[in-house]
Amino acid sequence: MFGDFRPCRHDRREVIHSRPYHPQGRGKNERFHRTLDQEVFAFERFADQAAVQRAFDRWRDVYNFERPHEGIACQAPADRYRPSARSMPKTTPQAEYEEREIVRSVLATKDYVSFSGRLWKVPMAFRGERLAIRPKHKDGQFGVFFGSHQIAEIDLTAPKTVRHLSQQP
Repeated sequence: MFGDFRPCRHDRREVIHSRPYHPQGRGKNERFHRTLDQEVFAFERFADQAAVQRAFDRWRDVYNFERPHEGIACQAPADRYRPSARSMPKTTPQAEYEEREIVRSVLATKDYVSFSGRLWKVPMAFRGERLAIRPKHKDGQFGVFFGSHQIAEIDLTAPKTVRHLSQQP
């Protein structure tokens, strides 16, 4: 999964990226994967990836259309689904930055940006994107932004590389 959503100020919603195998940070994701393991992988061994995909496709239909979910009053997700009135753009608009900002392009095959003579790791989802590096209030600390959304931090005083926001305490 790319991330889950959480409500934020002004009824906006934003993507929250989570690290795998860290239920304390994103329990819903881990619970979903536990259900997937129990209901798909526990009963069958698969010969190849195509067989796994067929099992996922069958399970997705059961999970979304038949299986009651306790968290939504024992309804199936399809019973609660309502399509959005907003249309999706054909392509994602490119993030725009001001001329004075520090902007770095992430290569399509790498997940690093160069800043202050070092390579800094950024989340893989931003491969091929342009990111802004903006100073924070503390000396030596910078935020890495995709548009207006901070996706990582750089701390020039620390020997480590960039930390994803999901790794913050």
